[in-house]
Amino acid sequence: MDAVIEPNHRDRIPHRRPLRLRAMPPLEDRLSSVQLVRYLWAIGSQVENAAIGTTIADRYEVIAPRVWVDRQPDRVPHAPKTLPPEALLYLKQIRQSLHIPQVYGFCNGRAQGLGDVMLLENSPLDEHGQLYPSIEAMWSQTSSIRHAYWLSQILDLWQWLEPQKLAASLLDPDNIRVQGWRIWLLELKPTVSKPTLIDLAYHWRRWLDRPSSHDPTPAKLLDLCQRMRSQRTETREIAEQLDQILLEATARQPLRLSSFGLSDSGPSRLQNEDCCYPIASAIDLDAEGERHGVEQANLAILCDGVGGHEGGEVASQLAVQTLKLQVEAFRKIIQTKSFVPAEVIRQQLAIMMRVTNNMIAQENDARHRLDRERMATTAVLAWQIAQAPTISPILSPTLSKVVSIGAANAAINPLPTERPNAHELFIANVGDSRAYWISAHHCQQLTVDDDLATQEVAAGHCLYREAVQYEEAAALTQAIGNRDGATITPEVRRIVIEEDGVVLLCSDGVSDNDWVERSWRAFVPPLLEGLTTLEATARDWLEVTNEQNGHDNATLVLIDCRVSEPAPSPLEIFDPKASERDRQTSDRAVRETSPPLDHLTDSSRALLAIPAIPETSAEPSRRRRPKPTRAQQVSTVIAIAVLASLAFWLGLKPLGDRLPTDSPVNSPVNSPESTEETAP
Repeated sequence: MDAVIEPNHRDRIPHRRPLRLRAMPPLEDRLSSVQLVRYLWAIGSQVENAAIGTTIADRYEVIAPRVWVDRQPDRVPHAPKTLPPEALLYLKQIRQSLHIPQVYGFCNGRAQGLGDVMLLENSPLDEHGQLYPSIEAMWSQTSSIRHAYWLSQILDLWQWLEPQKLAASLLDPDNIRVQGWRIWLLELKPTVSKPTLIDLAYHWRRWLDRPSSHDPTPAKLLDLCQRMRSQRTETREIAEQLDQILLEATARQPLRLSSFGLSDSGPSRLQNEDCCYPIASAIDLDAEGERHGVEQANLAILCDGVGGHEGGEVASQLAVQTLKLQVEAFRKIIQTKSFVPAEVIRQQLAIMMRVTNNMIAQENDARHRLDRERMATTAVLAWQIAQAPTISPILSPTLSKVVSIGAANAAINPLPTERPNAHELFIANVGDSRAYWISAHHCQQLTVDDDLATQEVAAGHCLYREAVQYEEAAALTQAIGNRDGATITPEVRRIVIEEDGVVLLCSDGVSDNDWVERSWRAFVPPLLEGLTTLEATARDWLEVTNEQNGHDNATLVLIDCRVSEPAPSPLEIFDPKASERDRQTSDRAVRETSPPLDHLTDSSRALLAIPAIPETSAEPSRRRRPKPTRAQQVSTVIAIAVLASLAFWLGLKPLGDRLPTDSPVNSPVNSPESTEETAP
């Protein structure tokens, strides 16, 4: 499944017969060529006095109270040589860019009587420069599930900002803006005093609705508020209880998933160093163009071999294979437990990244590779884990429905899983390959690039717009394989799927030049509206990417996530001759809801608890096998090393011994401090 589609291979891959879909506007009409406009939020003692329509410093136009637009975005914004303390507060939050703005630049507004003005980018402003609504304004218009999700994000931010004396930013309802499910702060509000959970509970209590007879979530949130007002309550305890309420609520919704991935060398590169899972390739289709491979729709992995290093294509393939093995092993353990807390899963995903790093690093060491001779890769992983906390039998959840890549376009019904699903989606990444959540109305970047520009900003050395001007701004500060795993810090984030949307994983060949932000509206909304298929969306997006942004290898994986009831399936064009073949294809797809296992080695079978193939007395086949490639030979060694590593933390020690005594789950846990012992 790790084959790559080169441009000259496209016409070898037959497509399924066309579907009769509703009319969709031409791609040219859907793809806007308009550049992104930089709307900014102005901070200063006199900024409210700026008249709308005024131009400040011959550059910034005031279009609304405290909303300015940069009319010369190609110029680097002004910044003083020594950044003021209020600016440094924002720079430290760059890895919280999903929720907190960044400093764009400074402006001298003394000529207009405005004094010195600090301008924020990544502020909660839409594509027209309008502020997103406050949480208070939207509360009565949204569901109790989203209420719980909003409060969960606020409490997470509270734990992040409170040690920095910035928790007061969460006590002003007008400062808390919402973009769909996302909590987005307008600005940071430092304070000398130290607010407490009692203060936070006071504001929450004003928003919470009266208990509902058919929805238990509001009553549970009200009860949680009451506990927060107790002096004896710890933040961690409240966070665990709030998480339980959220996951119980989401588990009562259905969830359907389908996935599709593509990779291409691009028009300017001869070699493809990207690799992803799942991936469409010629071996997945039979002679009549019917897809017969089935993948896990709830798992996506994308790796981009680091440019300038030897063996980037080998590193990316080995990373994908190694991560798949570890996820499969951990998934089997999760299925034997009632519930695994999010923090445990975060730790395990970080360990998986470090183990994968050490697999590739050991291969580099064995071949005595130094510096740029060492192969390395980025990695981004998205995993939707089907589990939920125990809930009342009266409120039994709807079983989630997961559609595999093989079933995404086939005429079969989604098969329900055996476990309730709280819709937790975990994202882990190292490097600059990205993950996005895209709904019908919003595109939200979930990861932060591990590059020199980000590092310089986090250290408080300069503003981001200045940092990206450095010659080595895009150089990676960490990657998988080029040094010991103890030195890398994977970022692991959890989101909860409570609306229809698409998870996009992509390499920098897709995300560079703000291409995702400029192009998503042309592809995702038609998919969510049922105007096209997941496969057609992926192929169209990749093709247009190569045409308009094709400076590098381009790879993307889409996971289509639906919580709403499915729309009627589009009818295929009737073909009497194909009816029998369709029936056989449908039967085969149902039978193949698990990946084919005959080709696995004995070691892989042992890991997955699959009986070995018994020997028979039949004559062995004389068909010549193709000579293993170098990547396949190395991958065999890596697989054995992975299995040995996993055996240590999966089999040699009872799982319950590695968890706190009050933990509700017995699952394999390795703290970050034990990484060096776990990783080979």
